[in-house]
Amino acid sequence: MIPQEDKLTQLWLDHYIILSRVAELAPNTKIICLCDRECDFYNFFKLAKKLHLTHPNLQYMLRVEYNRILTNKKKLFQTLGDLNP
Repeated sequence: MIPQEDKLTQLWLDHYIILSRVAELAPNTKIICLCDRECDFYNFFKLAKKLHLTHPNLQYMLRVEYNRILTNKKKLFQTLGDLNP
């Protein structure tokens, strides 16, 4: 198994960490990280959740590739569809 540090996806993690530093310097500014579907991986979501606790002004928007099963046993695309009135 390849360590996370040696994967190309590490760039997304590094980028988000840098944005967290920007968010710390500008706490009254909403910082949004726009991500491609390459960013659709567990370690990114884990890091984003952790950093959001200390930097609530840091958010992300990403294009997802997989119709994942969520914690409520519903699939992602169905859940997003249910949000539309």
